[in-house]
Amino acid sequence: MEELKKMMEGHREEIKEVRNTYASVAAKPREKPIERATLHSVVITATNGEETGDEVMTRVRTALNAKEGGIEIERVRRAKDKKVIVGCRTREERERVKERLNKDRDNLLVEDIKNKDPLVEITGVLKVHKDEEIYKALLNQNKKVFEDLGEEERRMQIAFKIPGRNPHTHRVIMRVAPKLWKRLTDIGTVRIDLQNLHVIDKSPLVQCTQCLGFGHGKKLCVEVEAKCSHCSGPHYKSRCPEYIEGIPPSCINCMKAKKQEIGHNAFDATCPIRIKWDALARAAVAYC
Repeated sequence: MEELKKMMEGHREEIKEVRNTYASVAAKPREKPIERATLHSVVITATNGEETGDEVMTRVRTALNAKEGGIEIERVRRAKDKKVIVGCRTREERERVKERLNKDRDNLLVEDIKNKDPLVEITGVLKVHKDEEIYKALLNQNKKVFEDLGEEERRMQIAFKIPGRNPHTHRVIMRVAPKLWKRLTDIGTVRIDLQNLHVIDKSPLVQCTQCLGFGHGKKLCVEVEAKCSHCSGPHYKSRCPEYIEGIPPSCINCMKAKKQEIGHNAFDATCPIRIKWDALARAAVAYC
């Protein structure tokens, strides 16, 4: 406790600044709750394992016969290993799709895709708190958040942590049950020990820090040369001469997609390519 007290006193000004920032945000009208689109999908493969992806797709189209109506399909795409994925807006629609696909059960294997739990980010958590202490504090100090939730609806797990600007804190990324995600993102703050912390929705999208592409991390990147998120050159942003000189950025992903508007950083949340990939990543998450 003495060590914690000294740490808190040493960062009193920083804590004061955070409180002032929170007060100004809290004084503003609340924004509408976050709404996310979740797809309820099935993965389809050929039972003999010998048909090509195109042949499996043809069988899927024939079995579904969407032109007759009666079903609503949001998205169809090919996946690895000769698989086809069909996504629907509701579980009921997915069941209707499965009924039609099962007409060709001798040739097609249909399996549900289980959606992942959504993510939240809690900023500024002191590193002195162990995982078990964080769980305990969330449950005991935030009664309204967990009120009337069953055991499964209280489900939460720390996925990973990101170092904060303050060397004594980090951002805690948690995977939580859908109802708990909704409450946390609506409320926007949680108490952990002596702190009142900001909690926000966390995108499940993974962006590589090596090539700046999406869907994989640096460890799985096949590119040898790093790319600059500011100018797209063969170096990291920290060594970018254009960034140092104040020259406007150029997004490498928008350049590859031949977009007209490329004047933003590759990690910018407003990047149209990032928004597209973010929607794809979120489609596999159970927000409801």
